[in-house]
Amino acid sequence: MKIKIKEGIKRYFYETFRPRSKEDYAEVLSRGNGGRGKTPYPWFYSRVFLVCFLLFSLICLGYSFSDINFIAVAFAGGIFADLTFIVLLYELYPQRTLSLLAPVAALFAGGLLSSSFAYVLYGIFSVKAAYASQAWTAFVEESGKVLATLVIVRFLKKRDTYAYLLIGAAVGGGFSAFENMWYMYTQGFVTSYYGLSPAMSNALFRALGTPFSHAAWAAAFGWALSDKKPWRKPKIYLVLAFDFAMHFFVNFPLIPAFGGWKGYPISAATGIMSVAFLIYIVVISRREFLPYGQLSMFAPSKAEKSKGDFEGNFVGNFVGYISCVPVLSSAGKKKLALNVLAACSVILFSCMLFGPTCVYGGYENYNYVDCQTFEDAKAIAENGMDFSPDFERKYKGDQKDRSDLFGNYFNYQFTWSPPDGEISSVTQRENYGGYFYRFRYAYSRYTIFKDGQNNLYVRVNGEDVYILKDNIKNGEFEIIYAPDSGAPRYARRWELQSITLEYEDGMYGCQSFYVLDTEADPAESAALKKLNYFIVNEKCVALYTVKTGGYRVMMEEVVSVRRTESIVFTSVFGAAFIGCGLSYIILKSKIRRNKNAE
Repeated sequence: MKIKIKEGIKRYFYETFRPRSKEDYAEVLSRGNGGRGKTPYPWFYSRVFLVCFLLFSLICLGYSFSDINFIAVAFAGGIFADLTFIVLLYELYPQRTLSLLAPVAALFAGGLLSSSFAYVLYGIFSVKAAYASQAWTAFVEESGKVLATLVIVRFLKKRDTYAYLLIGAAVGGGFSAFENMWYMYTQGFVTSYYGLSPAMSNALFRALGTPFSHAAWAAAFGWALSDKKPWRKPKIYLVLAFDFAMHFFVNFPLIPAFGGWKGYPISAATGIMSVAFLIYIVVISRREFLPYGQLSMFAPSKAEKSKGDFEGNFVGNFVGYISCVPVLSSAGKKKLALNVLAACSVILFSCMLFGPTCVYGGYENYNYVDCQTFEDAKAIAENGMDFSPDFERKYKGDQKDRSDLFGNYFNYQFTWSPPDGEISSVTQRENYGGYFYRFRYAYSRYTIFKDGQNNLYVRVNGEDVYILKDNIKNGEFEIIYAPDSGAPRYARRWELQSITLEYEDGMYGCQSFYVLDTEADPAESAALKKLNYFIVNEKCVALYTVKTGGYRVMMEEVVSVRRTESIVFTSVFGAAFIGCGLSYIILKSKIRRNKNAE
């Protein structure tokens, strides 16, 4: 058995990489006009992969230098692995009566239809709980693929099992491709400043999961759907339950309780089960066209069927077929080696092109600086400067026409609320310690609540503030009543809402956070203390307290130019590419010399 598997792998390798003629390409591209007979080993898929992978690397390289449309990057990165996998399944179809256009069209049409249906459901209803969210995701996406498969098989004239399996896989592959594009766009070009690197990494990582997820699950549904009156049989419901379960468990790393390493073994086991089931249904679906339980790619001849000792002849034929790699001449071995070297060169060259793209990408790395006092942490965030505006500054009334000695108006900006034209906000500008600050004042709303005696309160900075029932307390809060019932709706207060620093031709907003007042009596309700600071240090991200005491400054070490990684990556794959290229040239020249000598 080990010998058969070993020799079978050799045969598969040989058929994949051996030289192909124009007639071989024409046969694959024109397939679909009828005719049975021997089904060749799959080989065209490898050419599709090489072309698509090279195209993706070239588009990434072009984007890194000239900022061409990111849609091209997302499309090429999302589609190359799924298209290759569907072509492989198409070549395994025992009959040559189905056009290559059918699964390719199903991939694009099914991907669009299933994705549209899924994202409409996401828009209508969302679930936030961890486990329920993943269950809802599995239900929505599997339902979308089921709907798309049901629609597309209506246009399929064939009803054999493998054709349905192939269309289902194409729909799943299409959904996977469009999902990959979405992830590349959102995690690369939307949420990350360095769009290309995360987009490219996303494409390569998700490409590895193509046969382990959406394509396998949708293929299983297509396989079950091929039965006559499938909805009256339990098989299709068992397959749907299997697809749902696999989809649910493969997303376990996204559940907080299983984040990181805890969820990945579950996800990996799920993927292995999915691809194992896909291999199983591919094998049994192919048997429809391979009589007598034959496992090889050739149907037995009429002469073999007519012989009385068919079993012995069949076994001899099968063992000889599966275990004997074609005996190649010296020239044939060299041509096969040339093809393998050419394929390796394309892959290595493509990988080498990804190196320079990293130069224009980057990644974010965070480190933390712990400080004992707020002043030390503030000094880091403010680059050692001391920005001290009047954080308790009161609104200075209508100073529209007043200006300071330098001609700077206090009231820098106004906004009004229609239709009565009431001023809704005012920004005033003033100098403190040699720096100008802009103070923005506006109305803040506070929710009103009552105690047992119907006294009105609002909560400000964690404290309950009492408001006299029918007037304004100290001219500070104003109660807004409902016009119909006269009941108090909310309280509002004209107060300082934000401070902006004008520093070195830049504008920096005031950051603030609340901490427990360490001097407060623990027996009493802890008072909140507000700490304010400005971030002018470009590496500083945030400043906050830590449970163990003290303050922590979060620093962002952005490596905008990944020179080390790029040089190493490009050098390794570049050297390998040059080695394969030189070997190809040397071998090619030897073949030519031998041919001329003959």
